[in-house]
Amino acid sequence: MRAQIKGSAKPHPKSTKPSQIHTAKSTKPQVFIAFIPAFLGLLGLCGLLSLCVAFDPQIDFNPPDYVEEMPSKEFLPAPTQAGSLFGQGERPLFADRRAMRPNDLITINIDENSTASLSSSKNYTSTSNGATNAPILNYNGTDEDIAKDTQELNNTTNYSLQKTTDNSTFNGSGAQSRNDALKFSITARILKVLENGNYFVYGHNEVLIDGEKRLVTISGVIRPYDIQRDNTISSKYISDSKISYLSVGSIGQTNHKKAGSKAVENEFPF
Repeated sequence: MRAQIKGSAKPHPKSTKPSQIHTAKSTKPQVFIAFIPAFLGLLGLCGLLSLCVAFDPQIDFNPPDYVEEMPSKEFLPAPTQAGSLFGQGERPLFADRRAMRPNDLITINIDENSTASLSSSKNYTSTSNGATNAPILNYNGTDEDIAKDTQELNNTTNYSLQKTTDNSTFNGSGAQSRNDALKFSITARILKVLENGNYFVYGHNEVLIDGEKRLVTISGVIRPYDIQRDNTISSKYISDSKISYLSVGSIGQTNHKKAGSKAVENEFPF
């Protein structure tokens, strides 16, 4: 009886395999389902990054670092002279009418022309092949057993590795040509007179015509010696110049792709 009880209580070794197989198979759908939210979150993050990149580039019109670090020029009031025939105010009769102090206005004649032509061509060709042979042992003695073992070893290891011929060819070419012209006038204001006498100027202009708004912004550093007698200066004399010309409206939108289209093109791998 004891032997029968012991024999009946002993599990069959093969009885655990179906449950193990069932358990292994049941975990695969759970892992796959848990992976779906992470995958969707990754796609959403890529989409947000693509939308950020899809927008048009912008210009930062903040002053350069050296303009902010350089102290402003101090303007000492001219000493008054009793009985003088000439005025001592901000704009005496015979004073220079050109801009020279903070908040003075100056007219900038913008005349920018840019012509660019670029062409590139690339040809790439690669060919590779080769073979590797295993070394062979030679026995020069008279012992037949050793000679037999040496031959068996050579037969076992006598393999050669041969690489197939690999050919790769790439041809690419591109060309770009563009011509831009920008010509108009804008009045700017002196925001800071630097210690060395140069001016940091900033100007902004907005024009609204039939629902189409034109935005013109300019900033940079100029020298007082480059200002003409009529209080004008050409844009070619502006250092660290930043010029922005934007058209906001239905006409301007037709010249740009939508943000969604740019995002799809940025993420499309082909």
